Amino acid sequence: MLALATILALAGAASGALPRWLRYTGITLAVVITASGLAYLLLLASLAFLAVPAGVLLLVFITGTGLALGASHGRPRPGATYRPVTPISACR
Repeated sequence: MLALATILALAGAASGALPRWLRYTGITLAVVITASGLAYLLLLASLAFLAVPAGVLLLVFITGTGLALGASHGRPRPGATYRPVTPISACR
């Protein structure tokens, strides 16, 4: 789960499409999911409650990232120049 969250955070940060609140959610998710993983690794039953916020944050982060990246798909970034794409059949 941590690897998936990291990959999506890097993809969103590289595209510049993630809103600020989603970046903060990603940072919080990384901290909470790491603490939850350490609790399970060390078999600390007293910290097992960390799985609940980690799961909720993971759902919010994955859903928000998908919506943010999907909404920005097909729109040019600010400052980008538009070059029409020539179909392959027209190149022959």
